[in-house]
Amino acid sequence: MRYGLVLLLCLGTGTTFGQTKPPTFFAVVASQFDKWDANHDGVLSKAETDDLVVNPQVKGTAAAALMSLHSMQNNKKIVLPAVTKQYLQNQIALDGKPNQPDFQRRYVNALSKIQKSPRDLFIGAVSLDTMHQGRMGDCYLIAPMGAMVARNPNAINKMFVKQLPTGYTVQFADGHTVNVPPLTDTEIALTGTTEGHGLWLAAMEKAISLVKKVGHGEMNDTDSVAGAIGQGGSVLRFIPLLTGHQGRSMGFHEKDSPPKATESKVKVKLADLRQVLTQAMTQRRIVCCSTTNETGVPGLPSHHAYAMLSFDAGKDIVELWNPHGNKFIPKGPASLINGYPTTDGKFTMPLKDFVKAFRSISYEGSAPATYTTPKKKA
Repeated sequence: MRYGLVLLLCLGTGTTFGQTKPPTFFAVVASQFDKWDANHDGVLSKAETDDLVVNPQVKGTAAAALMSLHSMQNNKKIVLPAVTKQYLQNQIALDGKPNQPDFQRRYVNALSKIQKSPRDLFIGAVSLDTMHQGRMGDCYLIAPMGAMVARNPNAINKMFVKQLPTGYTVQFADGHTVNVPPLTDTEIALTGTTEGHGLWLAAMEKAISLVKKVGHGEMNDTDSVAGAIGQGGSVLRFIPLLTGHQGRSMGFHEKDSPPKATESKVKVKLADLRQVLTQAMTQRRIVCCSTTNETGVPGLPSHHAYAMLSFDAGKDIVELWNPHGNKFIPKGPASLINGYPTTDGKFTMPLKDFVKAFRSISYEGSAPATYTTPKKKA
């Protein structure tokens, strides 16, 4: 009982003994504004925060505040106006209200993550149950990594071929090799988490961002590495990187199909899909899937990538994993109308429902991926 009372008192104060309450998001940004405004135009642009994310000199509360601002600049639901000193001053009274940014909440969560994250690469075994997508929109990367971890967790360890004083060397299955600088505090706050089991997921995200910027031709020359993986991508493009095999795909219906597509809108033959899934699972090849632009299914986010963990041909049921590692309890029987019970991101659904709510699958084929090591410039 005494322990419970002490705990409640500590939670109530928001601080621990010997520590002072950290400054607010708005106070931190106000103190850093002129330094962060690289071109001195009075606006903190997305390009400027992209560059700052990879700056190792931005630490602690400054890194947490930067993460909060950067993540809101990449938020697709709320479009920020020009981030000026006046905008931030006006926003203090509006922060966290409906249809407004929640800078302070993100800042507090980021600071906690920075302070609590161990800096070891691996702590214990790699596990699907502890990996979760972070604040960047890179489900298209986390989903295939999750499928790989579910199949063979040791495959991730083996990709880190060398740990250097200046970072890591990561060798991907298709032949790409990149040297990854140490993670900055801001990157730790932005990237995925493993619940205290090391920085391997965040390091993998940074390694893939370097590959994407240099070799995949999906970015402009002016884009920073920090912005590389947060601006979206394709699961199909990154399956070869992780597996060494070419990716393949199968679409279920037209992109303009309505949520929970009717039988007439589903163009894939279930018999063909069953054959593909059975073969992929038997051969232990990774399979991912993507939802439509509007699923209409509670607990099933739209325009999102998932890993397929298994296919039960006898029951005609698929088991899926949401990279957010969420929990969802439907208000009624599991169905397209009510959604599906979800724990740690894992849930099952009948194949006939799956093809109505999901747009397509992307899966590991049998043909080797083709990659030629770039020649060094003379």
